[in-house]
Amino acid sequence: MTRQFKRYLVKSGIEKDLHLHNLRHTAASDLVRNGVHLTKIQKFLGHSSVKVTEIYTHVLPEDLREVAEALTCAG
Repeated sequence: MTRQFKRYLVKSGIEKDLHLHNLRHTAASDLVRNGVHLTKIQKFLGHSSVKVTEIYTHVLPEDLREVAEALTCAG
């Protein structure tokens, strides 16, 4: 499966060093951004604890902008 994934990357012209495991991080981050609760994501990814799931979720600059805008509107 890893070889197949690498072939797809090459075929797509993607030169970045990506691995199948990166898709788990992307999925977790996208699910959080779409409002899915962490415990549901934990179960979906098969993690033993929410702490492990938190490692898989990444905050992007646009996420921080959203927080800043919420603070501006609140104040």
